[in-house]
Amino acid sequence: MAIIKSKAKDFNETLYDIQLQRFPYPDGWRDNFIIVIQSSLPLLLMLSLVYSALVITKNVVHEKERKLKESMKMMGLSNWLHWAAWFIKCFVFLLIPMFICSLMLCLSFSSNGRKMLNHSDGYLIFIFLMLYATSGIMFCFFVSTLFYRANIAAAGAGVLWFLTYIPYFFLYNYWFTMSVKSKILACLDFQVAMSFGSYLIGQFEGQGQGVQWSNINQGVTIDDKFTFGHVLMMQVVDIIFYGLLTWYIEGVFPGEYGIPKKFYFPFSKKYWCNVQDLDEERIALTDCDDLENNRKAGEDDSFEEYPEDRKIGIQIQNLRKTFKTEAGIKQAVDDLSLNLYEGEITALLGHNGAGKTTTISMLTGLFPPTSGNAVVNGYDIIYNMDKIRGSLGICPQHNVLFDTLTVEEHLIFFATLKGMKSKQKIEEEVNRMIESIGLSDKRNAESRNLSGGMKRKLSVGNALIGDSKVVILDEPTSGMDVGARRFTWDLLQRERRGRTILLTTHFMDEADVLGDRIAIMASGKVQCYGSSLFLKKRYGVGYHMVMVKTPTCDPSQVQNLIENYVPTAQLESNIGLELSFILPSEYSNKFEELFTEIESNREGLGIASYGASVTTLEEVFIKVGEEQDTQESRSHTALFRQLSGKDQDSTNGTALPTFDAASIPFYQPTYEKNTGWTLFFQRWKAMFYKKILHSKRHKWSLIAQLVVPTINVLLGLIVVRTFPNATASPPLAMDLGMFTKDQYIPYCSSTTSRICTNRTPFYNAFAKALHTESNHAAPNSVNDGFNVTQYVLTKERRDLARFNLQYPVGFEAQQVGNQKYRITGWFNNEALHTSAVTLNLLANILLANFTNNEFTIKSRNYPLPPTTSQSTTDTRMNPVGFQIGLNQNFGMAFVAASFIVFLVQERSSKAKHLQFVSGVDPISYWTSSYLWDMINFMLPCLSIIILFAVFQQEGYRGESLGYIMILFITYGWAVIPMMYIFSYLFQVASTAFVRMTILNILTGLATLLVVYILSIPSIGLVDVAHALKWAFLIFPNYNLGQAMIDLFNNYEFKHVFESEDPVAMCTQFLRHVPGAGQIPSQLIKQMCNESLLSYDSSKLLIYSSPKELRFSFLDIVGANNRFC
Repeated sequence: MAIIKSKAKDFNETLYDIQLQRFPYPDGWRDNFIIVIQSSLPLLLMLSLVYSALVITKNVVHEKERKLKESMKMMGLSNWLHWAAWFIKCFVFLLIPMFICSLMLCLSFSSNGRKMLNHSDGYLIFIFLMLYATSGIMFCFFVSTLFYRANIAAAGAGVLWFLTYIPYFFLYNYWFTMSVKSKILACLDFQVAMSFGSYLIGQFEGQGQGVQWSNINQGVTIDDKFTFGHVLMMQVVDIIFYGLLTWYIEGVFPGEYGIPKKFYFPFSKKYWCNVQDLDEERIALTDCDDLENNRKAGEDDSFEEYPEDRKIGIQIQNLRKTFKTEAGIKQAVDDLSLNLYEGEITALLGHNGAGKTTTISMLTGLFPPTSGNAVVNGYDIIYNMDKIRGSLGICPQHNVLFDTLTVEEHLIFFATLKGMKSKQKIEEEVNRMIESIGLSDKRNAESRNLSGGMKRKLSVGNALIGDSKVVILDEPTSGMDVGARRFTWDLLQRERRGRTILLTTHFMDEADVLGDRIAIMASGKVQCYGSSLFLKKRYGVGYHMVMVKTPTCDPSQVQNLIENYVPTAQLESNIGLELSFILPSEYSNKFEELFTEIESNREGLGIASYGASVTTLEEVFIKVGEEQDTQESRSHTALFRQLSGKDQDSTNGTALPTFDAASIPFYQPTYEKNTGWTLFFQRWKAMFYKKILHSKRHKWSLIAQLVVPTINVLLGLIVVRTFPNATASPPLAMDLGMFTKDQYIPYCSSTTSRICTNRTPFYNAFAKALHTESNHAAPNSVNDGFNVTQYVLTKERRDLARFNLQYPVGFEAQQVGNQKYRITGWFNNEALHTSAVTLNLLANILLANFTNNEFTIKSRNYPLPPTTSQSTTDTRMNPVGFQIGLNQNFGMAFVAASFIVFLVQERSSKAKHLQFVSGVDPISYWTSSYLWDMINFMLPCLSIIILFAVFQQEGYRGESLGYIMILFITYGWAVIPMMYIFSYLFQVASTAFVRMTILNILTGLATLLVVYILSIPSIGLVDVAHALKWAFLIFPNYNLGQAMIDLFNNYEFKHVFESEDPVAMCTQFLRHVPGAGQIPSQLIKQMCNESLLSYDSSKLLIYSSPKELRFSFLDIVGANNRFC
C-alpha cells in the first residue's frame, strides 16, 4: 500500500478494505490413496503380470523344445491356427484376473463407499487392463521366437519384461516437456503405454473426475494434448506390432526345427498367392526316374532294379545335409537319391549316426536340406511342405506326446488335424485305431502314465490315424517287448495298403519281416537297396552249418570231410561243444551228398547233431558296413601311397571274421581303492569337478547369471542420474505468467448484498493489470444475480479439473458505503503461490486505477533454504535407494532361481540317485554344490561392485562398497540353501526356475513395494510399514533390497547431519519413529542432546552399520537353519 500511496497522491487508504479469500470447494472427501495410484500403479501392474509372462513364454518355447509344435505341423496343423490357439488360451487365462483387478479398482469393498479409483469408469479401466494383458501376450509370443530352450526363454522373458518398463523411469521426469508425437512413439513399448495410461488415470483421479468416456480425448492439462485415447490406440498398435514381429522372426529364424523363409518373404508373391492350379503343382514322379542317383538302378549290383508298375510315393533327389560342428563341417546326408513306392514298406537301416533320422527330418520339414530336393506324395519339400503335411503321418524317434492328454484325446486331436470332417467318422476311426494299437484298457489314461512301449504304440497310432497317405516311422518298436513288437508288425502289415511307409529300425528281423524293400545307409549314403532276398543274395556268405560235438570229435577230420565236397568252406567258430562252418552258396548242389556222408559217419566223426541255415539280414548289414569301412580304408591307403610313394598289401575277403573264445582275455582288475578321508575328498573333488564341467558346457546360462543382474543395476544407476536433485528452488515471479494458457479471471462488482451487477468501477484497471501480467489471462464477468461463491461452485461442479487449471484467481469489488469499497482477492489454493499472485494482482489493479496505468508492481519469491523437517522428509522418501534396491533385487531373483535348475534335472533324471548308489555321501554332494554355486554367485556380485565403483553414486561408494560386499556374501549364504530346499518340490527344471523366480520377485520386490508405499506419511500407515520391515526379514531377497535402501538413506542422513543442527535433526528424526508420539518433546530433545555430546560426523556410519548388519545377521541365521 505504501507503494500505491507514493505514486497516487489521491489514494485514500481508509476507503479500501483489502481482503484475501480462497475459492469455495465442492463437498467431497480427502483421498490419501491417490498418491499411491499416481506413483505406484504402473509398477504394480507390471509386477502383477510378470508370472504370467514367464509362464506363457516358457510353455510356448517348451512346446517348441520338445518338438511338439513341429510334430503338430507335420501332421497338418497350420501355423496361424497354432498361434491362434495359444492366443485364445492365454487371453482367456488372463481375462479372469484382469476382470478381478478391474473390480478391485473400481468397486467399493468398505462400509464408507470408498474405492481405489473413486471417479474412473470401470468399463474403461477393464478395457485398458485387457489391452495391456493382450499386448503382453503378443510380447511374450515375440520373445518366444528368440529362444529355443525353455529355461533360458523364461529368464529372457522376465528380464525383457522388466527392461521394457525401465524407459518409463526416464520418460516420467520429462512428461511435460515431451511432445505428443514423442509420447505416441514411446508407446510402441507396451510397458510405456501401460505406464502412461496409469499415470493419466492417477492424474485424472487427482483432479476428481477420473478417466471417463467423456474425457478420453482430453489431456490432463490444457497444454498437454496427449490423451487416454492415445494410450488405448497405441495398445492396439502394440498388439499388431508384436504380432507382426512374431510372424516375421519365426518365418526367417524358425530355430533348430523348421525351414527358414527368405528375409523378403512378406514381399514375395509366391508366399501370398498360389498362382498355380493344384494339379499343376504336383510333380509327375513317374517322369523322374532318370535322375542322377548315387548309383542308377541296374548300373550297380548293390541296387535292385526299380519296378515299372509301381506308383512312386516318395522320390528323394540328390539330398544333402551338412552341419557345423566344433570339428568342422559334418556331412550327415551325402547326395542321397531313392524311390519309395505306394503300398510298400521301405525299411531304412544304418548304424547310429548313419543319417537316417536326418533324412526323415528333411522329408518332414524339421530341417531344411543343404541342397537337393525330395518329392512327397507329389509335392516338393522346399516350397510345398504345407501340402505334404496334409497327408503325412509321422512317429518320431522319441515320443512326442502331450503329458495331460489321454490316449483317446491324442487320437481325436491328430484325426482332426488330418482334416476328418465328420465327428461320427472321427469317433469311428478313433475306436478302430485304439483297438488296432491294443490300448483299449488305457483309453482314458493320460500319456504320462503310460509305459514306454504303450507310448510307442500311441505314437504309431497318431501317425496312422486319419488315412495318412505317407507314413514315416522312426524306430517305432524301440522300447516294446517281444509281444508288442509282433503286434505292431501285424498292424503295419494291415495298414500298408494305399500308403507309402518308410520305416527305420535297429532290429534286423523286423526289417526282414516288414520291409518290401530295404535300404542300408552308411556315412550319409545309401550303400544298397532292394528286397531282402536280393540283398541276401548280393551280400550273403552262403549257408551256416552248425554241429554239436561229442567228446570224441576231431574238428580237423570233420573239416577235411566238408572240404571234400565244398573246397572253399571255412571254419567259422569252434566254441565248446559247437562247431560252425560257412558253406558258399555256389556249392549248394553238393549239399545233399555232404549231408548224406555226415549222416552215415556221425558216430565216427563224433557229431551228436547238425543243421544248416541261410544268411541272415544281420550278416548282410555287417557285411555292408565292412565294405564301407574297407572302402574308406582304401581311400586312406591311396592317399598314403600318393603322399609317401609306398605300397601296401590288401585283401578283400568275402567271409565274416572267425574267432575263438579261448583267445579272448579276461579282465581282472588289480588296483586298490581309497578309504576314509582320502575317499571322502576324492568323491568331493569329483562332485566339484562335475559342477565345473556343467557350468563350462552351459556357457549361456553362466553368461546370463552374470549379465542379467549387471544390466538391471546398470539401468538403475542410469535412471537415478535423471532424478532431480534436492536443491533450493530458483526465484519465481509472483504473477499470472506462471500458469497455463487460457486463464479466465472472474470479476464481480457488488453491493452490500454481495450480488454481482453490471457496475464496473474497477473494470478498466482490472483488465489492464491482467494484460500486464499475462497475455493469456482474460476477464470473466460473473453473471448478474450470482455471487462469487455461487458462480465458482457452479463452475467447479461442472468440471472441477478444468476449473482448477483455468481459474487461478478472482477479483471482487464490493461497495460497502459512500465511496468505500471492500476489495476481495479470490485465489484457487489447488495451485501453489496463488495467494501471493492474488495479492500482487490486487496491488496492480489499485495502482492502475489511481495512476492511469503508468506503474506496475513486480513481485518475486526468493525461497528460504529447506528446514530441518523438510530435509528429514525428503531424505526419508528419496527414491534413489528404492530404485537401486528394486533393480538389484529383480536381477538377483533370476540368479538365485538358476541354482535350482541343475538340482531338479539331476533328481528328475535319476542322476542324483545313481551318484548316491555309486557311493557319494550327502555331505560331499551338497557342500561341493554349495561351494561352486557360491563361487558362481560372486561373479555377478563383483560385477555390480565394479559398477558402483565406476558410477560413484552417492551412498554406494567408498567404504559403502565393503558393506555391499558383506550383504552379497550373506545373501548368497542364505538364498542358495533356500533354493536347495525348494528343489524337492519340482520335477521339471523349467517349471522350477519360473516359479522360484516369481517367488524371489514376490519376496524381494513386492515386499519392498509394500513397505515403500505404506511409508508415505500422507497415508498414515508408517507404523504398519515399520512392523512389516521386521516381519519381512525372514526373506533373504527382502533383506538385500531393504539393506541397499537403508544404506543410501543413512548416507543421506549423514549428509544432512553435517549441514544441519544435529540436535534439531535428531529431534525431527525421532518424531517419525513409531511410538514416539507418546514420548514428551522435552524428553526427545534431552535424549538427542545426550546422545550427540560426542558427535563426530566422520563416524556417523557407525550408526548405520548395525542396520545393514541386522539384515546380514538374519541371513546367516536363516542359512544355517536351512542347512540343518
